[in-house]
Amino acid sequence: MTTLISALLPSNPTQQQIDAASDQVASALGFSTAINLQTFDPVPGAVTGNADALAVLSAAIQVQSTVVQLSAAVGGEDPAAATSAAVFTAIANAITTAPATFDLTSSTTMTSIATASGVSVDEVTAVASIVSAANTVVDNSTTATTLAQAAEVAQGTTATALAGATDPNTLVTTYSTANIQTLANIAPVGDVNGAQLGTIGDDDDIHAPALVAAAAMIRSMALTATTRSAAAQAMTSSMAVSARIS
Repeated sequence: MTTLISALLPSNPTQQQIDAASDQVASALGFSTAINLQTFDPVPGAVTGNADALAVLSAAIQVQSTVVQLSAAVGGEDPAAATSAAVFTAIANAITTAPATFDLTSSTTMTSIATASGVSVDEVTAVASIVSAANTVVDNSTTATTLAQAAEVAQGTTATALAGATDPNTLVTTYSTANIQTLANIAPVGDVNGAQLGTIGDDDDIHAPALVAAAAMIRSMALTATTRSAAAQAMTSSMAVSARIS
């Protein structure tokens, strides 16, 4: 979440500007602005079924899944760090320009984000359909375990397919909402009650618990090398901004 908040900020932001950007993200993603995204760790609450925690964790996964999948669609099997940064910027711009209709499960919102991220005009409709379908499955998940399963498919199977596709238009039926849900239902995940989901340890200097939780979830799942690379690049970009807003 910190990278997305940072994309809404000017250089050398004030605390007031940081708080306003955090509220802007919360409002766009559909959870309470009373939640401090700079300090809130949704994982413990999500594991016990807390509605606010589940909402924040779901939103974090949807953002990260969007970044991973669009980075794969644009950059193939080895997307540059600049690719994930462009996706974060595109998401931030979509929040700014159309906050009332912003919805990562909407193909309309996703078409705008995918276009701004560099997806070609011939492929953007298909890519937006697939990514919004994956996010819909995340959005429909109601427990920490099912969120982890949906994330594993979005950032694993689906992202890998987008990275290797010569024509994403051929993938739309295979990666419909219903088919992605079927894959999520049987997806193996790590220990959602333990450290695999809740922390990534002291070796990463990141102080944004919501994003850390999503990133830890990615690490806890058996993802492909392609997806791990894209996720790692997105994580790298988050490190640079964490100190500014934590």
